Amino acid sequence: MNEPNFATRSRIAEYFHVVFTMLVANGGSMPRTALLAEFPKRISLNTDELGQTSNGLPRWQAKLEMRANDFQQAGFLERRNDAWSLTEEGRRAFAAHNATALFDLARERYIAWRKSIGEAEVGDEDALPAAMRGNRDASVWLIGTGRDGSLWERFRTRGEARIGFTFEGTQLGCLTEMSRAEINARVRELSGEPKPWNIQLACWEFAHAMKEGELVIARTGFDRVLGIGRVAGPYQYDPDAADYAHSRMIDWFWIGERRMPERVRLHPKTLTDISRYPEIMHVVLGVRSQAAVNYLSSLGHDSAAIDRYFAAPPVLAGDDATGARAAVAEPPSRPFSEVFESRFPAAAALNSMVDELDRKKAIILQGPPGTGKTYIANQLANYFVEHPMNVMRVQFHPAYSYEDFIRGIRPSTHHFEIADGPLIQIARQAMERPEQHFVLLIDEFNRGNVARILGETLSLIEADKREQKYAVRLPLGGVPLPGGDGHSLWLPENLYIVGTMNTADRSIALVDHALRRRFAFIDLKPAFDDPEFTGWLSSELGGDGEQEGNSSARGIAERVTRTMLELNSRIAKSALLGEGHCLGHSYFCGDTGSRDLTLWARTVFEKEIKPQLREYCADDPKLGRDLLEIASAFDA
Repeated sequence: MNEPNFATRSRIAEYFHVVFTMLVANGGSMPRTALLAEFPKRISLNTDELGQTSNGLPRWQAKLEMRANDFQQAGFLERRNDAWSLTEEGRRAFAAHNATALFDLARERYIAWRKSIGEAEVGDEDALPAAMRGNRDASVWLIGTGRDGSLWERFRTRGEARIGFTFEGTQLGCLTEMSRAEINARVRELSGEPKPWNIQLACWEFAHAMKEGELVIARTGFDRVLGIGRVAGPYQYDPDAADYAHSRMIDWFWIGERRMPERVRLHPKTLTDISRYPEIMHVVLGVRSQAAVNYLSSLGHDSAAIDRYFAAPPVLAGDDATGARAAVAEPPSRPFSEVFESRFPAAAALNSMVDELDRKKAIILQGPPGTGKTYIANQLANYFVEHPMNVMRVQFHPAYSYEDFIRGIRPSTHHFEIADGPLIQIARQAMERPEQHFVLLIDEFNRGNVARILGETLSLIEADKREQKYAVRLPLGGVPLPGGDGHSLWLPENLYIVGTMNTADRSIALVDHALRRRFAFIDLKPAFDDPEFTGWLSSELGGDGEQEGNSSARGIAERVTRTMLELNSRIAKSALLGEGHCLGHSYFCGDTGSRDLTLWARTVFEKEIKPQLREYCADDPKLGRDLLEIASAFDA
């Protein structure tokens, strides 16, 4: 384990003395964004610290967030829900020690923690990478792919990995022809820095420490893995290369994308041997080991979140892995009607919804109030995905905008920032796990100004436009989607959209023809005219027998059905209303509790059905009286 040198140790100690001082002054806790905004105002940063890493972060921030893990594992600091907080032990340590002593104590505890998890049970040996089975000494290398992954396509297509440190056009030279001391001296000479440790170490390890057969993991940023391969050849040097002159042949056998769980940060160095950090290595590979579980728990992830993360297949399959991308998600094989929790609609209608969603990739469940649109949409979304976290739910309304749904500018603690909306968020998740289904569920679809909300992304919804070549350009740039730039948006083929639309609400926007052809519209109707409805409702109400103090469940079900059929017939014939305003069966699908069944049904008519009728007929009192009279017939 590399220890920080004295100068680095003193500076990091100073960093966290400032952080602890800020936290104490704010009652022990601060939002991460507020802390990062305030930190550079509290400490004098030099030119190097104010410079940017290859990932576009200020160097001081990268160093601060990386070293915060030392203090967290020492028990002095907590990072939960995007906030940094002092523990009681951290308060006591801060009060009792100066800056350097506090850092040394945190580092000592961190090292002890690392040793403890390194000795923990690794887990299923078969789940580990093939190169590591029975050979725990093999290294696993994490390598950068340039800013925003700019080198990854070159790595992938040429079957190689490269590093390159060029100083004003001058190359370091062939690394295998130099000893480690000579590499260090050459780097110092060309860089003008007294001890550029990371560059020296990366050059030495890339040329001398990497062994054929060892694993190489390509990363971009702090939290994304792009591919995994095995070292397939010796170090090579290209003296004629303008940059990135040092290469190794790599057999990239897994190509995809995996995003790390929240608060897991991959080391930003060009090259890192992460087998020294088994807890991080296992998280990266998706191997559920005790070390990985302990590590995620220490970062504030609860057991449910850890289960969800490791529920996905490991990032590599082992010896049988190939160079192909992960398989595209296949639709569920078990009929929807077998898992749906209600009797209505009928099985054929339920299963046709799945067929349409698979074919069109975007459907709208439309119908009058009470036909179970939202309930069915939720059931369908949960049926279609492998994990509940693969469903994202939003609700449109008159104030909902393009900036909310796609990408917009949001205020933060001290400034404004560009933030992605749910469409980009779930598209990114779906691209990262192409072997799974993802569903965006949009409730009350036509309550918003749909054309404005979708903007230029309207065409992306079509099933035959689910490729990067159909990407549209967004006015605001942001974090790039995998393989794209910060302004491009497209939707992957494993992302499905399910919307619901109330046909009775005339106060909402109409859905134009251009948008309608992007969706399959499925009508949901009241079930009162279904021959089996009365029997089903009777069963739901408690059977066919008499209960003390109650009318028979069968009798109540028949009266409900008869009243609602007559009511809906009158609504459908009305020039003011029409079929789109008929009332659905879900008004009577709620739990009756322990109440008298007759009283329960009467309450539904008085408190739910009649208010809806009065709202319908605010401009036609005569029609309103007719409908209310029919509804009152339940008591006749």
